[in-house]
Amino acid sequence: TIFSIPDSGGLREGKKIYSRNSELAYDLRLGAKADVEINIYNFITGRIVQTLEKKSSMPAGLYHYDFSSAADSGLLVKSGIYLLRVVVNKKIKYNYFFVIHP
Repeated sequence: TIFSIPDSGGLREGKKIYSRNSELAYDLRLGAKADVEINIYNFITGRIVQTLEKKSSMPAGLYHYDFSSAADSGLLVKSGIYLLRVVVNKKIKYNYFFVIHP
């Protein structure tokens, strides 16, 4: 896991990121209600290419997100380095990944 969130019992493992069939899959487990925002950025330009979760208050539970290499516009992103940025209750975590098209 690459993210921990606080709950009433202390720190709890929170999420995982993995690749499946050329897609990025991301699981987020919240142990308590939290404010969440998840975006994917182009590492070079710094621009948001896809918003997986707009800033919102979410109840405890397990959430699943997929990124199929398409931007919010629906067009495929270029091959390159991308950044997954996750904000949970103002705590920020990052993970880098590559998109490579044949």
